[in-house]
Amino acid sequence: MRHNLKTRAGRDSYRSIALVSVLSMALLFSSCSSDSASSTVVRSPEDVQVLTPKEVKDFRKNAAKGISTGTGVTGADGVPQNLDTRPVETRLFDAYAKFSSCIASSGEKVRGDLLDRSNPAFQDPAYVSILSKCAARTGIIQILTEFNTVRAELTPKQVKERNKAFLKLKPCLEKRGWKITTTTNEIGLLVPAVFRSPDGSINSRDLNQCSAEVGIAN
Repeated sequence: MRHNLKTRAGRDSYRSIALVSVLSMALLFSSCSSDSASSTVVRSPEDVQVLTPKEVKDFRKNAAKGISTGTGVTGADGVPQNLDTRPVETRLFDAYAKFSSCIASSGEKVRGDLLDRSNPAFQDPAYVSILSKCAARTGIIQILTEFNTVRAELTPKQVKERNKAFLKLKPCLEKRGWKITTTTNEIGLLVPAVFRSPDGSINSRDLNQCSAEVGIAN
């Protein structure tokens, strides 16, 4: 019995560590919501331990071809239908909003530093189970992987196009009361230093409506 409990504890600990990579995005959003510009190192797809090597390879291949890995329904002819073709950044914010809502509806909240593997919260199997459930329901792992892959493989032309799209989206959100300031990363891509809605949440409705309004979503 003691051996079984030890084995189970080991599995829970492994799942906790795996989720640290996935949930590092929460720190990314926290830094985007703060008043001080900060940078967050996002791990590579290989470090997202809950993905298989084949899944990582497929995401890299699709991203390189410009194919969205957003969720869609496959039609009778085998062609995916209703693919989410919004920019991956928009889909990631949307997924994180749903992920946070899922955690809240489960009676929990994000506890402590999600990048700290020694975070005591990861010793709570029930908490880890909620994080795993919400990650699976929202598809956030896949979108985060695509986000990392796309960012790593952007060409100068794509950087210019993404900057243009962001600059179109920014004033629409600001009219809705968002506070947005930007900085430029090492490849010249505009990234938010402050990205916050009036109530401090990740308001996916505003993001979706503004994306449609300025023509960067189908």
